Amino acid sequence: MAAALGITQQRYASYEAGTRRIQVSMIPALAQALMTGTDALLSTPAKLPPKHGPTLKFQQHLERIGRLPKAEQRIILQMLEGVLVRNR
Repeated sequence: MAAALGITQQRYASYEAGTRRIQVSMIPALAQALMTGTDALLSTPAKLPPKHGPTLKFQQHLERIGRLPKAEQRIILQMLEGVLVRNR
């Protein structure tokens, strides 16, 4: 994909990791490489509530936790594991 976009692998990896945002000028090349239109890349898909799995509120919390720094994620995981072990 990096070659198709004319960028280095490191730059593309930073886009995938979310540490760098893709430049707007690259969207047409990205759409072409993915064989789709720019509208498909730029549109926001409708979010449907999950039919199975976590409740919407719980899912929102998981998404927020996923955006926290790794150290804070580890703290939350330790707290959850402690609660779950006590309630077996």
